[in-house]
Parts: sequence; C-alpha cells; structure tokens
Amino acid sequence: MKRNPIITTVAIGILAAASGISSVAAEDGRIADQSFEVTLSEYSGKVWFVSYPPSDSMDVTLKIMQDGVTLETLDTYTPEVLDAYSFTSLDAVSFVDYNADGNTDILVIKTFGDVTVPVIYEGTPDREQKFTLKSGLSIRAMQQAEEMTIAGVQAYLSSASEEIGEPVSVLPDGIPANFVFSSGVGAWGTSLSLSQDGSFSGSYSDTDMTGGDGYVATQYYSNFSGCFDEFRKLSDHVYSMHISWLQLNEEPGTQEIRDDCLNIATDPYGVKENEEYYLYLPGSDTTEMPAVPQQGWTGVEYNGTQLTNWVLYNPADDTPFGGFD
Repeated sequence: MKRNPIITTVAIGILAAASGISSVAAEDGRIADQSFEVTLSEYSGKVWFVSYPPSDSMDVTLKIMQDGVTLETLDTYTPEVLDAYSFTSLDAVSFVDYNADGNTDILVIKTFGDVTVPVIYEGTPDREQKFTLKSGLSIRAMQQAEEMTIAGVQAYLSSASEEIGEPVSVLPDGIPANFVFSSGVGAWGTSLSLSQDGSFSGSYSDTDMTGGDGYVATQYYSNFSGCFDEFRKLSDHVYSMHISWLQLNEEPGTQEIRDDCLNIATDPYGVKENEEYYLYLPGSDTTEMPAVPQQGWTGVEYNGTQLTNWVLYNPADDTPFGGFD
C-alpha cells in the first residue's frame, strides 16, 4: 500500500529568478535575494541559508551559516545531461519535511541554459553532513514532476512513496560479493567487494603508455574501503543507500616509480562519499527504476525491459557496477 508523506512547511522562501545574478549580489558576494535567516531542525537556534553565484565551479554554492561561521556547505549537483549548459539562475528555495520524518529538508529549483531542474536535500541530523543530497530522487523529480516549481516538486514527492521506501537493516540475500565498473576492454576499471551489512573494499586502476624519465607507462590507482548505510527497500527489486564514509589507503597525488611504471594515487572512479546509490536486483524492470543505467557497461544487460543481473548504480555520475560471483 502506498503511503503519502505529509509535506510540512517549516520555513519557506520561494524567490523569483534573478534576471542577472550580479544585480542582486550583496557586498560580501552572496545572492541577496536567495539568502535568508531560517530555523532548521538539524541545528540549534536560527541560522542563515546563504547562496553564492558560480565562481570556479559551474554551479552556485549553498551554505548553512551561524554567527559568521560556515556550519555546512551543501553538495553541488548538476545532472550529467546538463554538463554542456551554463548556470542561469537560482529560482526558488523551500524548507519542508517531504518524508514526514520530523527533520527539515531543503528543496532547490535552479536553471541551466533554458532547462530548470530540482535538487533535493534530505535532513540527516545524525550525520556530520546534516543535509544529504538525494541525487536519484532529484533526477526522478526532474523527469516526473508536472511543474518545475516548488509546488510541482512537492506534489511529486507526496505521491512518490516508492522513493521513500521501507528502512531495512541489511541488503538483500544473494547479493554478489563483487561489483565492477569498467570500460569493458580492460583500459580502466573500479571493483569493490560488498557485504550485506554495507561494508566494502575495492580498487581502481587506469593505465596508459605515457612514459617519462625512468618509466615507460603511467598507472593511476586507488585502494579504498568504506560503508553504505541508510538502506531503503523501494520495491522487491530496488534498494537505495548512501556511502556514509570512504577511506583511501593512499593520499591522492602520491607518486612512485615501480617496475618501469609511474604509479599515481588518485580518487576512485565511481565511488564517492555521501552520494546516493541504487541497488537493482535481477528482474528489475525499467519502469520501477528511479534512474535507468544504459546497457553496454560491464554487467548491465537487459532481457526486454528487465535486468538480467545485479547492478549498483550512482545516477548522479552515471556509474553502474555490474554484480558478479
């Protein structure tokens, strides 16, 4: 049975899109029309939600501040399909409890080029990052909301019970021990071993024949461990979860020549802390997937509209891992 979460407005600031960011910039550089004092359940006392126009990045910077100190910088998010578009405007911000869990959530509407998209942050008071970017849910809202407004996104969320799901303590039985995301031809790849409790370890490598003084090839690599948490069963075939922590064995940028190869430590491709992932079981149909991984990546194969194997998918970066025993 579907349940419709109560949408409770905690504090709201729905603001008209600026017709030029510089025209509303305050002396400290913030976007004055989109920065305001609010009360959030995740923090004690009043805080400021502060937005800044793009500088080095292609997106706005959103911060939670109190007494001039930054408490948190929200994760930036631009759907991959909009990589070719420039930021246009920050159109609206609202503070709600979209999943009726008693915590304040943040809804943001912004425009890139002439495409308007929602970004959803879920309040997670027990985590160091108090607001968790819900990239998969944001993508689904972009595709399914009838109007790209705060009201339109709220209406979608009130009916999207499958995106809220049932909290569970472990991942489903039968989960493969290994997941691989690679080019399929051996040039690069990321693999991780995943347990039912969400803990994992893995490695990434990418080798090219770029040589130099004392070496004939270059390998970028990473060895890591971490843990998924916040498991939710969205359907019999679909689960959602987040990477709660990620530890790299080597500091990115560390270099060493071994066996005529320059080894450079880097971040693992496809594995990011605080990002949302979906776990799709064999038999998952594209109609029940919050975001659909394309066939052609390692392990992503369909029989009609149904997956034939397990897939671990980060829709924000379009990185699908195929499951193998």
